[in-house]
Amino acid sequence: MPRYRFHLYNDIETQDLEGRLFPDLKAAQADAIRCARAIMGSELTSKGEITLSHWIELETEDGDMHVVTFGDAVTINP
Repeated sequence: MPRYRFHLYNDIETQDLEGRLFPDLKAAQADAIRCARAIMGSELTSKGEITLSHWIELETEDGDMHVVTFGDAVTINP
């Protein structure tokens, strides 16, 4: 299984040096969405706000980058 590193770009940059194994990019993106939602939930609880432009960058073993923004992880209804 390929390894994906999840680099977080929110109020600070956090580089994932270890990474995790997923069967494919789609599974890694689904997990990045779950992570973004968890981070946003924590931010809503502690600060009462979220920033939809924050993102998680998925880096493949080959160095390819794929971005999941926090805005990709939610649907906002009026």
